[in-house]
Amino acid sequence: MEDLCEDALRAIFSHLGCHELATVGTTCRRLHTIADHASLWSPALCTLLRIAHWKVSPPLIDDFRSLRAALRSWRPPTLVLPPARDGVTTLALSADGRSLRFVGERLGGNRAVRVAPPLGESPLRRAASPPRLLVRPDDLAYFEIALAPRAAAPAECVAVGVASCGFALNGQQPGWDSLSYGYHSDDGRLYHGHGTRAHATWPRFGPGDVVGCGVALGSRQIFYTLNGSLLGVAFTARPQLLPLFPVVGIDSHTEITFNFGQEPFKFDVSAYERFSESTQAPVRPKRNASPLRRLGAAWF
Repeated sequence: MEDLCEDALRAIFSHLGCHELATVGTTCRRLHTIADHASLWSPALCTLLRIAHWKVSPPLIDDFRSLRAALRSWRPPTLVLPPARDGVTTLALSADGRSLRFVGERLGGNRAVRVAPPLGESPLRRAASPPRLLVRPDDLAYFEIALAPRAAAPAECVAVGVASCGFALNGQQPGWDSLSYGYHSDDGRLYHGHGTRAHATWPRFGPGDVVGCGVALGSRQIFYTLNGSLLGVAFTARPQLLPLFPVVGIDSHTEITFNFGQEPFKFDVSAYERFSESTQAPVRPKRNASPLRRLGAAWF
């Protein structure tokens, strides 16, 4: 490469991604000077941001060094386990930190895990404030969980949802208090503010299924997906509960794997944008037939 001119090397480097460009820049001072250029980093960063569902406008990022520094400080979300009871831990994480399973002697007692940081929070968002960077984040935050295939267990429950930071991880499931929203596997019901009065009923889910939960950050609408299909909008979060954290209640022996975008989602996130644009009002699931339940099913 020493015999190649800068233009030739820059043309070669234009086919590299962010990681490869950073690696090339550490080899020697000459290659670092050539590789550390906006004409190379801007397209590479734009490609990376689009993969992560960020909208980039215009195509050229002026302050690419600030965004590159934000990318370096980014870490994948982490699972926060409930505090041990009497020194006994009932949930175990996999080596990669993305899967967990129940390891207690018997189910019951109710427990949940929280994901940090909250939805929509990342170093990229802080770095992308105009006019320093001409990048704006997508207004959707989304995650999925996959329930490992196994024999059906009707008495078990997995609850998927979001909650504020004050939601207690021990002794309850998402949706059983006013700080959380949950979609429960055992009865398919949607809960918020109470553990026995459901807002509505959707399909049940269990081992082998993939459940997704997302929040439209602008409208605060909370929506769910099941096996790649959009179920609809379940709730509108109250502003005082923001920011919202992903939470999953686990009263099941089924191993659960979280996907925060490390691999392709089962659901096409852009389908929610098309859905919201074509719908005048949020589509909500059919409410329970009982008049008492209809009166109690307030939408926030």
